Amino acid sequence: MSYMPMNYKVKQLYSTNIISNKSNNFSQSSRWHNSFELLLCYSGNATVKIGSKNHNLTKNRILFINSLKSHSIKSKVPFQLLRLTIEKECLSEYKDIFSTYEFDTKLSDKNYISLVKLRNYMEELNIIQERNQGLELNFRIKACINDIIFLLLTEFKVGDFDTQMINTSQKYEEILSKIMIYIEENYHYPITLAETAKLFSYSSTYFSKFFKKHSGVSFSEYLTKVRLKHAYFDLTMTDLSINKIAFKNGFSNSRSFSSYFKKQYGYNPKKYRLEIH
Repeated sequence: MSYMPMNYKVKQLYSTNIISNKSNNFSQSSRWHNSFELLLCYSGNATVKIGSKNHNLTKNRILFINSLKSHSIKSKVPFQLLRLTIEKECLSEYKDIFSTYEFDTKLSDKNYISLVKLRNYMEELNIIQERNQGLELNFRIKACINDIIFLLLTEFKVGDFDTQMINTSQKYEEILSKIMIYIEENYHYPITLAETAKLFSYSSTYFSKFFKKHSGVSFSEYLTKVRLKHAYFDLTMTDLSINKIAFKNGFSNSRSFSSYFKKQYGYNPKKYRLEIH
């Protein structure tokens, strides 16, 4: 179930997509953004790392990920998730709410009725997106989002954030964002931790610790995952040779590319390409 373009004003409010994994080795690299996310597990299970904490997401459970929180997904079994992302354009009027209150990440079973409602709203938004009908559904979309926020506030709020802690956290997240953007724009070059640390005016030691603490993975792991993401696209969507894909995406040679790819996807690139075609 893939994303379908909608009218711009509707599109910017939210997006839904199904994350479907049929393999026994799934890994989505760490990311963060200004939006907030809800993840609903339909089948299987996955480990969702939010900040430095791991959460086990199992069937019929929902996880909440606040804005500016780094998160990644891993699983050793097949699974299917529904991801709802409420975009920052919609969040602007609720900015004070999500910067003031802390919400239960692993939404509790004690609020079972509210969880059912939350699931229904998520699925309704997914259906609306699939219908691709544009602005006539805008009022219903906003109503669903308001209902979701109401449920979070009334049923899943666990406390107030410390203002000083928020400001410090946001500062670190902004720095991390700039680093990740730099990696995304330069992954195909032979960039190193030392060079990147110097670029951001940090020592290599501090930079290495900072990046791992706030992203959840080491600099080299994250860089490799970004390179693999782009290499995966080239492998599945183009006819480029394995060697060209390796060099195009920043790997020093095809051997190292094949080794990292097999570790991530369970097959070497050549065999994987044959399997999917």
